[in-house]
Amino acid sequence: MVSSSENRKSRLTWPLLAAASVTFVGSSVPAGYNIGVINTPQLIIKEFCNQTVFERYDAALSEYSLDILWSFVVSIYIAGGTLGSFTGCWFADKWGRKGAIFANNFLGLLAAILFVASPAARSVEMLVLARFLVGLSSGLTTSVVPMYMTEIVTLDWRGPMGVLCPLGICFGVLLSQILGLEFILGSTDTWHYLLGLYGILVLVSMAVLPFLPESPKYLFAIKKDEDGCTEALTKLRGLPKSALTTEIAETKAASVREMSEGKWSILRLLKSKSLRWSLILVCAMQGGQQLSGINAVFYYSVPIFKSAGLDTESSQYASIGAGVVNFLVAALATFLTSRFRRRALMLFSCSTVVVCLLSLAVSIYFMVNKIKFSIYTGLQSTRIKKMQLLVQRPRLEKLPEINYWRN
Repeated sequence: MVSSSENRKSRLTWPLLAAASVTFVGSSVPAGYNIGVINTPQLIIKEFCNQTVFERYDAALSEYSLDILWSFVVSIYIAGGTLGSFTGCWFADKWGRKGAIFANNFLGLLAAILFVASPAARSVEMLVLARFLVGLSSGLTTSVVPMYMTEIVTLDWRGPMGVLCPLGICFGVLLSQILGLEFILGSTDTWHYLLGLYGILVLVSMAVLPFLPESPKYLFAIKKDEDGCTEALTKLRGLPKSALTTEIAETKAASVREMSEGKWSILRLLKSKSLRWSLILVCAMQGGQQLSGINAVFYYSVPIFKSAGLDTESSQYASIGAGVVNFLVAALATFLTSRFRRRALMLFSCSTVVVCLLSLAVSIYFMVNKIKFSIYTGLQSTRIKKMQLLVQRPRLEKLPEINYWRN
């Protein structure tokens, strides 16, 4: 919604603040929470999976089979997220932006219940299903929440509001890492409560969401409800209809223009020459982010730090340190997007990622070679000691000769 009125440029009303808070707390934070929550208590959860399979199926899993099962538990979240991202637009047009957010909250709540109930049911299947459902919910979050927030705010607030979703995800990751410490909720008796704790945030969101205004763009372009569009705008801006004439006209004109262009599909997007370079840029950015190893940091940072020589407790705190940096940079982006050009920020971010990845590659190279060198020197030292033992072994003294003949 673009407005040319200067007196509305910096106005942030209570309905906008409520919408931002509810989507942040009830959708974005749970999405990030479920990315990082599986990391710290993974040894405990793996042991639960191993014991459950043995009790229910009388089958003892080898270490390799257990790793495969654990990888499936972790990665099924990504499968659900991919499906949720692809279907988010359909849900948003079918049920409305608020309806799609409510649906993703419902899926998240159902997954939380399955997480908490899985130990009592002695069911690994419930754990896997919960991970898939919460992944589906998170995928819907990443596609619907930014759509809803950018459609209800004025142009000058789109940058900060658009960053709220990734900010909530980063905060959720950090929150799960802290709560996953053994003396908080990361113990054998409480890990399932740790996995399902985010359900409280989802319940708050589901209770408040029905009272929030729907997207004016959705009401006019999809539902063809001009009166509803006007009413939503008056609530969101906190101004009477007479003061919103320009914005209402601009909203309707933009919606009519989009409707005249017809519906967009993935195939049409791929065929569009005017959007080809923009699509390539977006895919390159997203693909580069996924291939940067960030998912490995979120899912396996504790064992990674342990392999680097840290003990279990130090590895958990190092993982929290990585989460703190991730969240602080995301929080900083909220202010930077409204003060600097997007392209400059993207170039700086990409350059920093390249430097960090090169540094990481060099560090891993020297760490691996140091281990190999230590193994080699250890073997050589062992061989030398064996040789010394053989050389220094006391020789058997000759027995004195006995003369059996007497003179």
